[in-house]
Amino acid sequence: MIVGYKIDIMKLSMNTVAWVSCICLLSCSKSDKPAGQSVREQIQNKDWKVSALTITPAYNGSTDYYHNTMLPCERDNIYKFAISFSAFILDVGVQGCNIGDPISGTQEGIGTWNYDESQNLLHFDVAGSASFNYNMTLDEVEDDHFKGTTTEIISGITYTKKWEFHL
Repeated sequence: MIVGYKIDIMKLSMNTVAWVSCICLLSCSKSDKPAGQSVREQIQNKDWKVSALTITPAYNGSTDYYHNTMLPCERDNIYKFAISFSAFILDVGVQGCNIGDPISGTQEGIGTWNYDESQNLLHFDVAGSASFNYNMTLDEVEDDHFKGTTTEIISGITYTKKWEFHL
């Protein structure tokens, strides 16, 4: 009798540990976002680079816009969303696109940015450039990366671009 009693207590203890572990695991959150930090706070004052960019429908026969359309000198550009005056800064990366282009860290373009929380919309542009003016719906935002979607009309065709940025 006593032996059987000890086994039942062991089973009860193991079941309790298993249930508590499951509850703890299910209640954990995946997000690394510190409590109370807004989307604006997560993206501002960091050096972002485009790490992936796809386009649909296919453009020039490919949906991989990043590798098949963007030049290497464009892929290393740095995007900055500054706190002060909501300035957007596009810096030349390690290599310029043209002979004689400025060295790394030189501002290629300055514009503005803002985030509309009610629409989850990030707008950024380079002043005076009609081609560098984006309204991006944010799909995911973490401390070290964010993803967003834009639409663009090229030669009368509406394209959807999926962007990924990393530090």
